[in-house]
Amino acid sequence: MKNLILTHLSATITELKKNPMATFKAAGGEPIAILDRNEPVFYCVPAKTFEGMIEALDDLYLAKIAQERQGEEEIEVSLSDLCLEDLERREDRALTTFAESRDVENIKTVKHDDVWEVSHYHY
Repeated sequence: MKNLILTHLSATITELKKNPMATFKAAGGEPIAILDRNEPVFYCVPAKTFEGMIEALDDLYLAKIAQERQGEEEIEVSLSDLCLEDLERREDRALTTFAESRDVENIKTVKHDDVWEVSHYHY
């Protein structure tokens, strides 16, 4: 059975072992199929591309939930409560890491274009 290679670029596992960063940089930011005996064994994907893929999957998942809930009884909630619940539920590791690395006790965040950002913090 032939395996489909889903990228324009490929490299052998030997090339990757020899110099991983050179292999990655040679792709110029594009995903690379890593081959073993001319069969793809995994894909090397830039972090930004992977993040975009995960976000797209999350969007599909949320769209499915929204579609399933269409027609259900509406519940009135405030946007600020939803944002606060979302931030608490996500246990935002970036903010935790930020706080731990700087010994910060109190962090205030703001949301810009659906992204939480640190607005200021106190030591």
